[in-house]
Amino acid sequence: HIDEKWFYSLVIRMNQKACPEYGVKCVWNHIHHKNNIEKILCICAMAFLPNDNDMRKGGRAEKICMTRAGGMTKATRNTYKRVYGNDGTYTYPAREDNILRVKGNEYYEPWEITGSKEIDSQGKKKFAITKWIQQHFIVALNIICQRIEHETGKKVHVRGQWDNASPHTEKNVLALIGNLFEQKGWVWTMQPPNSPLTNIMDAAIFPALAKLVSGYQGLHNGGRYLKGELLYEYVQKAWDNYPVEKIARAFVHHAQVAAAIHHCNGGDDFVKQQNGLHCNVRKVCTLDFGDGKYVMLIVWIYLI
Repeated sequence: HIDEKWFYSLVIRMNQKACPEYGVKCVWNHIHHKNNIEKILCICAMAFLPNDNDMRKGGRAEKICMTRAGGMTKATRNTYKRVYGNDGTYTYPAREDNILRVKGNEYYEPWEITGSKEIDSQGKKKFAITKWIQQHFIVALNIICQRIEHETGKKVHVRGQWDNASPHTEKNVLALIGNLFEQKGWVWTMQPPNSPLTNIMDAAIFPALAKLVSGYQGLHNGGRYLKGELLYEYVQKAWDNYPVEKIARAFVHHAQVAAAIHHCNGGDDFVKQQNGLHCNVRKVCTLDFGDGKYVMLIVWIYLI
């Protein structure tokens, strides 16, 4: 399934932490409005290879790819930085030393995600999922499948899914990924609606990556505001350094949640029980593929 996750250059916190004995002081950042905080959107894909096609036996996780949603575009005019006065007012002085972008020069621009349209009716560029699937996702997935088949001597069967967000339900997108998977005998499904518990990214990966980025911000940048490229550098570093073992545990927990929902006939009664989210996996886990001739690769796609 696919999810959106914006990473912000500055996370607003109500309580500042300080430890003067160790030289750790509060860092105050001033911004005009929270909507002025820079942010980036990334789309990533992860996979899980169960041992003996049995989720109860654990397995290993694979990072398929991560792509920044955006691209290079040319500045249509000169723009200048905002300069604040002592009374809180601001201006945009048109001085050479205050220039932000030069007309005609290219700069990186974050784009909104769409199904297949790369340009909207107003001429604004968009990040098309269809293009990403063809140029990034399916290429990286095929490489991983080839490596696994070489290691195991078995054919890889991929089961993938994403959620019901509007870009993912566009007929062109569904036709593309459906055809790509059908050619190889793979399966692509939609996440059940209104089922946040079945999303491992919201439950585990998103918070962990955000904390890593905040940690890098404090350690390497003194807690100060992150500019766009430096923010992406830290997001990429968090993606590269996040242990695949933790991703694998998140996938196993996801299987427990899905099996518990199945055991409750689609309900969520298990959440109300004591230690409900442990899901009692050994009693309710249901196998859904595997006859010894294949190895199963479970794929989830997310936006972070």
